[in-house]
Amino acid sequence: MKYIAIRQDITEIDFQEEWRDSNLVVYANGLGKVRDLVGLLPVIKRLNLKFFLDGAKKENYEAVQILSSLGVYSGIVINEDSDWEKLTDLMYYALCGRVPHAPVEPFQSMCMICISEIFWWITVWYIKKMPRLTGSVFFTSPPLALPAKGGEYVWVNMQP
Repeated sequence: MKYIAIRQDITEIDFQEEWRDSNLVVYANGLGKVRDLVGLLPVIKRLNLKFFLDGAKKENYEAVQILSSLGVYSGIVINEDSDWEKLTDLMYYALCGRVPHAPVEPFQSMCMICISEIFWWITVWYIKKMPRLTGSVFFTSPPLALPAKGGEYVWVNMQP
């Protein structure tokens, strides 16, 4: 993964086709004009790019939401000048929004960490509550027991 810090708006970047085979994280000033972005979308989608914008600029919260809505992986850089109300709105959009969108950082990573933690705690809870069965099937990964009819359990082998 390569990182590029650019002091330009995304719409002002001269995207190169040779970037196609690289994983690039681009730190940019802002989005720029949306009408200019529309023309760049085919190029941006061909490249493996993740865009991060400065959380100190209020307009960047909407810019990240626009990028994500267009299917572009994006994120906001949180710092001491971040607008916490706008950050909360962006978090709600990223995690609870019903409209399909690309992942939004840092919420995507936070969510994945939380899901892994929750999965682990649920697995531990079910294993502790697991009835003692003779002739049980044992899995190589932690099983998940789901209650079924008649007080029995359905055992699900899930790979996180």
